[in-house]
Amino acid sequence: MVRIRNLLIIVLIPLLGNQLLAQRIRKDHKEMTPSERSAYVNALKAIRSDVASLVAKHVSPSTLNQAHTTQLFFPWHRMFLLEFENFLQNSSGSSFANRLTVPYWDWRDDFNASSIQWNNFSFLGQFNNPSFTWFGNLGRTMTGNFSAGPTTNAAEMEEHLSQVGGTFGNYEIFRRAMERHHGDTHLWVGSTMSQVAISPQDPSFFLHHGFMDKLWQEWEDEGSSAKSVFNVSSMPDYSVNPSNIIDVRVQDVWY
Repeated sequence: MVRIRNLLIIVLIPLLGNQLLAQRIRKDHKEMTPSERSAYVNALKAIRSDVASLVAKHVSPSTLNQAHTTQLFFPWHRMFLLEFENFLQNSSGSSFANRLTVPYWDWRDDFNASSIQWNNFSFLGQFNNPSFTWFGNLGRTMTGNFSAGPTTNAAEMEEHLSQVGGTFGNYEIFRRAMERHHGDTHLWVGSTMSQVAISPQDPSFFLHHGFMDKLWQEWEDEGSSAKSVFNVSSMPDYSVNPSNIIDVRVQDVWY
């Protein structure tokens, strides 16, 4: 099997004779074509009620307490992303929908308000319009309530990712550092995205967490010393052992 990067569409590969395995290829949102952006936006508009159910799941006490600032941060959000992606693919918003995957937002070099991500006409900027029938005014500021900002933390984050044989070869130390960077970016977007309970109302949430999921996978791929270890075998909301999804490719997801 050949790993293919930088495509948004699903690639079908033969598996066990006549069966087909759908491979989900997630890519940087900056590499999306205009037609892909349009299809993604149309699918989003069609699954508003599904996203509302995800927001309700995200705000539940069990999720707030167990899927944030704990060892389950990465695996729980990996399942959350997959559920969202399944909603996209089953939407009626576009004939292209069944081939959509969640793009990611690499904010290390793409955190300014003029990014294509925030375009009012072709991408996610339109969801910030108070008159748009999504979840009301998302109130994005793209300045945040902190002074450092994502790029200031990018160099530190790269150091964390590279130190898999040292301190940051420990999953919990790695997870805490990455979750802090993750939180800074939520604050930078502002308003809805800065509120843990309702942050999935902003579509940028899923691009942001797509990137966090990618970072976890990259850390895992660095070597045998960088392996996540969980002392629980279950998660709230999902009947999945977190140890079974340490490699995102078991979900047929590729970055």
